[in-house]
Amino acid sequence: MGVAVAVPVAVAVAVAVGVGVCVAVAVAVWVAVAEAEAVGVAVAVALGLLIGKPAGIVLFSWLAVQAGIAKLPAGVGWAAVWGGGILAGIGFTMAIFIASLAMEGALLSAAKVGILAGSLASAVFGIIVLTAALPKSR
Repeated sequence: MGVAVAVPVAVAVAVAVGVGVCVAVAVAVWVAVAEAEAVGVAVAVALGLLIGKPAGIVLFSWLAVQAGIAKLPAGVGWAAVWGGGILAGIGFTMAIFIASLAMEGALLSAAKVGILAGSLASAVFGIIVLTAALPKSR
């Protein structure tokens, strides 16, 4: 592995670890002072953005390809589709809008924490997956 490849990989790993630690500390502090129901809302929202959105995108993309409605572009594999799906988990505006329509008070605050945590995790993991999945340009 050359220096040109090692530096971006090292930066990606360092950013991912740093973000993970920051999110973990913030969530741990928040969990210590929050209500149990509110914690469940935050976790559910974060997992919905991090897992639910990519799963839906990949599933329906796969179904479209299998049905012959669409095809993957040249040079794009399913790992890249997963990476794009994970990036789709970055959602602030609509997620906060929907949460504000459905909740209030502590639950709305918890949903906002979940939106921020899920969006941040989606950004980090999406970049990591796409960095690994897409061909390197020269």
